[in-house]
Amino acid sequence: AGNNAYLSTGDLNDSLYDVTGAARVQQSVVNMGPYEDWGCLGYTSLYVDSSIAVAGLGNSWATALSSLQDAVHTAYICPQVDTIYVAQGTYYPGPTENLISQDTTFLIGKRLTILGGYPTGGGVRNVNTHPVVLDGSINLPNVVDNAYHVMTIVDATATDTVRLDGLTFKRGNAFGVGYNTLGGHSFSRGAGAGIVIYGP
Repeated sequence: AGNNAYLSTGDLNDSLYDVTGAARVQQSVVNMGPYEDWGCLGYTSLYVDSSIAVAGLGNSWATALSSLQDAVHTAYICPQVDTIYVAQGTYYPGPTENLISQDTTFLIGKRLTILGGYPTGGGVRNVNTHPVVLDGSINLPNVVDNAYHVMTIVDATATDTVRLDGLTFKRGNAFGVGYNTLGGHSFSRGAGAGIVIYGP
């Protein structure tokens, strides 16, 4: 188990967030390693609402997660999660503060459906009146240090369909140099600002 006493102030070298941008503190305790998680609890669907005051386990609108990154990361490590429902709002792949790595991204590596367009607190879905925006502005207020890729999809196959519905992608900044490696694959930092996809 981790120890919260070793958390620092959250710069690039000693971050409060893991390599995907997920918070290191999960269920009140920091985990260990580059990827943080709170384990797989058996849910097949997760709910996300950025307006919720206290995030829950994400298994209903009443106990929704407030971070889409946390939901996407949970889906990445938990094979039973196949759907994420997202309430209106703007969601970032990482924290909107200084010194966050531009390689931070929403990482998808399996069959997954993400449906945006729900009202705050849940209800009838309408993508026009309840917009969901995935915004690469992780380092405010400058555009030049936004996330290179707002979302990254690895190993997408015909049997591992990724469905993204009711989402608007904004402010990715794929003007970097070199490559980032996720899921065993290398991606150019100079292409795919909104979504970059690597198939097998």
